Amino acid sequence: MPSTEPGVAPRRVFGIDFSGGAEAGNKIWIATGWRDDAALTIESCGRAADLPNSDRSLAASLAALRRVIESAPEAVFGFDFPFGLPLKLCRTTTWEAEILSFPDAFPSAAAFRQNCRDRCQGKEMRRTTDRETETPFSPYNLRMFRQTDAGIRSLLAPLVAARKVSAPPMMPIGPGRAVVIEVCPASTLKRLGLYDSFRGYKGRSENSAAKRRSLLATLQSTQGLHLSDPTLPEKIEADSEGDALDSVVAALAASRAARQIRSLEATNNPAYRMEGLVYT
Repeated sequence: MPSTEPGVAPRRVFGIDFSGGAEAGNKIWIATGWRDDAALTIESCGRAADLPNSDRSLAASLAALRRVIESAPEAVFGFDFPFGLPLKLCRTTTWEAEILSFPDAFPSAAAFRQNCRDRCQGKEMRRTTDRETETPFSPYNLRMFRQTDAGIRSLLAPLVAARKVSAPPMMPIGPGRAVVIEVCPASTLKRLGLYDSFRGYKGRSENSAAKRRSLLATLQSTQGLHLSDPTLPEKIEADSEGDALDSVVAALAASRAARQIRSLEATNNPAYRMEGLVYT
């Protein structure tokens, strides 16, 4: 298997469209594939509820997802939830300490959101990377805070504590550890110049379905994306909420980042080191 030693680009790629909802197993979609120098081949795309020993509940689906990460130290995983908070809200001096102390600092997702709002007088602060990549929401926005909470509390914290992952640029890439990075499908589509053209691809209408179909075809024709299973296009298009397609875009962002593995940890920007960095 390919190594995750520094300087060696992971070939196996996972894109995860994340959720922090009570039935997250039905909302989290995982696109799995392999990359070479110029292309990304997606082999499968499915819900977290369908992973071994998983179900639709948040706890079971995230436990199953942690097992996938632990079993793939040669891979890069792109997740679309915030890996950190704005600097003003950080309570410690390192990202690892921030992540590891998160579960004790906030007894619940609601407490996490309220604490952030109280400390910012009700304002929704954004991280440096949020402003630069035009992510849709602050990490503790009403539509985002459960994802942030579940991602940090139930995914990153236990994996970091067990030394199972590397999370550049906040912590160095180490051998035998999967690389986990933050991505944002909307930001990636903006970076590729495709966001405005395909706005409205999420929805049950025939127009939305047509946009999903067209966006997927465009990614295949312009971004080196390949689908090895001929049933995948129909499966991705059929998900009216767009989560399946977003997982593919997340995988594409992770693949793009993996091609520049040597630069993933090469930043001295204190904001990125503490707040996290969205790779597009």
